[in-house]
Amino acid sequence: YDAGIAAALRERLKAAAALKPSSLWFTVQGRVVYLEGCVARAEQGPALEALARGLPDVQQAVALVRVGQGATLPYRRLK
Repeated sequence: YDAGIAAALRERLKAAAALKPSSLWFTVQGRVVYLEGCVARAEQGPALEALARGLPDVQQAVALVRVGQGATLPYRRLK
């Protein structure tokens, strides 16, 4: 399932004009989608999760995104 979810998500993200500008990457593991990166506006995080959850076979979607370039990272950074 994961490869099919990843392919479908990639196409949906490319077509989602409302999510631009953003710099994102994602991981699909066990039907769970993890979206990470930077977005321009706070409402884009929930929109990403909704977009991913709308795909067949996705059980959960989690957006770990930073709003803007100067905000605190939403995940631990290795030093």
